[in-house]
Amino acid sequence: MLVFLANLVWSLGFARRPAASNPWHSRGLEWQVPTPVPLENFDEVPTILAGPYEYGDERALPVAHLGGGPIPATAGD
Repeated sequence: MLVFLANLVWSLGFARRPAASNPWHSRGLEWQVPTPVPLENFDEVPTILAGPYEYGDERALPVAHLGGGPIPATAGD
């Protein structure tokens, strides 16, 4: 129990660092939100371009277009 408490105190007090935005390279929409998560998640409603299960496909479109430019035709362009 003491090891757990020591780890908890160390993690909360000394080892604070922000988490990576998408450490598993997930394609789900919830992983497209920046870290730390803003109050409203997205500034605009994202346009969904592809499904979340196209792992490893180099030709797959991004999951969502979050604004700020034209919608991509393919991922390789």
